[in-house]
Amino acid sequence: MQGTASYEPFMNNGFGHLKTKTGNGSYIKNNSATHDFGIARHFKREHGVFTFAPTFTYSYGNYDAYLPSGARGSGNQQYGAGGVIIRNFNNSGFYYEGSVRAGRSHAKYVTDDFPLTGHPHMSYTTNAPILLGHLRVGNQWRLGKNNVLDVYGYYAYARQGSSDTELNVGNHVSFSSTDIGRLRTGY
Repeated sequence: MQGTASYEPFMNNGFGHLKTKTGNGSYIKNNSATHDFGIARHFKREHGVFTFAPTFTYSYGNYDAYLPSGARGSGNQQYGAGGVIIRNFNNSGFYYEGSVRAGRSHAKYVTDDFPLTGHPHMSYTTNAPILLGHLRVGNQWRLGKNNVLDVYGYYAYARQGSSDTELNVGNHVSFSSTDIGRLRTGY
């Protein structure tokens, strides 16, 4: 690749709180944090800049689940994933970027709200592979000295693989894989 190259370390941090209602009166409260670390290498070329960045992501959170019956459970989840981010930005304002990351997820769930089963305290721990990725395509137009209009399309994908575990009371449980995709457009 022709042109000059430079390196830039980076770190992104995100924190969130989410309350999700399921429709039957139950809901889940989730607190989470995600940290991305990496080193970006920028290649300056005649028509723009191409960026290649190996990255590592670490995310963790805790959640509480509430059922209409008053039953409650809680747990935590964390994952680590390594991958790469690429971005190509043309001097015309057109750009595209994408990423792919792979790693493992670890989750623990505990509840004391099953007294009728003869085992009021139930818990499990799971480990599963994960795959994350995104693709973004857009164009930027300069509107004066300090303003930029950025019109883009963005697709994010996440997959958590299947896993098997044992409840602390001896029952075997299998979890199916989960796929999530989100499409967003904006400016």
